[in-house]
Amino acid sequence: MNNKKFSLIVLALVGILAFTGYSCSKGGGGKSGGSGPNLTEQGEKAEAVDLGLTVKWASCNIGANKPEEEGTYFCWGDSTGKGKMIDATDNTPKEISGTGMDIARVMYGGNWRMPTQIEIQEFVTQCKFSLVTQGGKKIIKAIGPTGNFILLPLSGESNGGTSKSYEGDDAEFMSGTYKPESRGIVTFSCDTTLFYHESSVGIIGDVRLVVRPVTK
Repeated sequence: MNNKKFSLIVLALVGILAFTGYSCSKGGGGKSGGSGPNLTEQGEKAEAVDLGLTVKWASCNIGANKPEEEGTYFCWGDSTGKGKMIDATDNTPKEISGTGMDIARVMYGGNWRMPTQIEIQEFVTQCKFSLVTQGGKKIIKAIGPTGNFILLPLSGESNGGTSKSYEGDDAEFMSGTYKPESRGIVTFSCDTTLFYHESSVGIIGDVRLVVRPVTK
């Protein structure tokens, strides 16, 4: 093989790797919108991506095998991954990130956890967002100050069954932070028009969202 052909092959491989980004878990977390993950069959964990922020972000949602996959939808505060969202009361904790109620900490262990409101605010203000296509699906690309990026599927919300709202329209994931004044949990949201912001979802019944963990 001459040097010219070798150089072209190397450049092509670099281009592919630069677009696809990082790998995801190889085993599990359960089926999207299903009854929850089998916590004893977690598979390999997603990679920790350094975006240049105060925490590193997982390359995929919990339960996803590829960046474009939604993964598993969880109720806030349910560490089993199979129950309902806790009721909003005066005793609802304001922060569960890193606690026994944090599904990311329970499933991944170590320093993995759900992001806090402050970390979502940093993610919103420090990253640049674009709409790209991967695996035949439109997804959101979030590029950090380092130039590294993560991909966010347009997952929307689930009620725990087959019904989903905003799927294909909105990339959304939840934090560990609860806001008593709105009786809702802090979330990240970015739609296909690239309107991205910190939002809030009320703690009601079976509303479930995907989880994008963070770590040190």
